[in-house]
Amino acid sequence: MQTSTNVGANAVVDLVLRERARSGRPRWISVEECPFSRAYVYDLINRGLIGSVAVCLPGSRRKRRLIDADSLDRFLERLMSEQQSAANAEVSV
Repeated sequence: MQTSTNVGANAVVDLVLRERARSGRPRWISVEECPFSRAYVYDLINRGLIGSVAVCLPGSRRKRRLIDADSLDRFLERLMSEQQSAANAEVSV
């Protein structure tokens, strides 16, 4: 039997997982859905370059790491901007 607390927590998790990113895709994606290797994704998380959260449901021992797709988009946009600036600097030299 589920308690009302679990029902509320499950409802919140369900709403959060349905949230959409600026790009239109789900806002929260799994590590496996990222376009990089698992090791590189965790390196980006540890360096604070992308946001993430570890979700652990009550009674579970395992956590599920979710990546904030908006922070991933910001990281890629910043990287693209840096690369374009570097390319423009090379051309002007």
